[in-house]
Amino acid sequence: MRKVLAENSEIVHEVIHDSSDEDDGIGPLPVGAENRWLEAHQHLEERAIEIKIKKLDGYSLQNSNIKSREQWMLELPEGKTKYLGLEARSFRAKAGPDMSDRSSWTDTPEDKARKALGIAKEEDSNVTLQREARERHIANRDEEQEKAAKKHKKKHKREESLLDMHQKKLKKKKKKEEKDEE
Repeated sequence: MRKVLAENSEIVHEVIHDSSDEDDGIGPLPVGAENRWLEAHQHLEERAIEIKIKKLDGYSLQNSNIKSREQWMLELPEGKTKYLGLEARSFRAKAGPDMSDRSSWTDTPEDKARKALGIAKEEDSNVTLQREARERHIANRDEEQEKAAKKHKKKHKREESLLDMHQKKLKKKKKKEEKDEE
């Protein structure tokens, strides 16, 4: 009797163990689902083989998918010397900051090595031309705006500010009171 129970418990244990492996699906697969599963698996295997072949051939995945940032993300904005008048108006105790070479902020290890060897970075001529054209356009626009502002100031001479007018009025009133007292 024990032998029969032992044999039955092994069968039950095997059935329970086998059914716990496949908890994903319930019931039979729909018609055609097996083919789709096999096709997807086959595509994944083909892709894995292609990747291995490319690695063996010396083809680097990193080189093909290099995501480079645009130039404006890699460089600091240009120092705007024209807008220095908009800051607090006081004299500097020391000389202003050196704005000549600020590339050290954004240098990559490759750039540092290139500078150490004395090799200049080659810029795309198209990018350089676009940058120069943009700078010329901005400079021309700024000059036009300055001319328009000067013309407007000459045309519309402004009166004194209300504060100045009020202070003059108070001074006159004080002088008048002083004369009346004497």
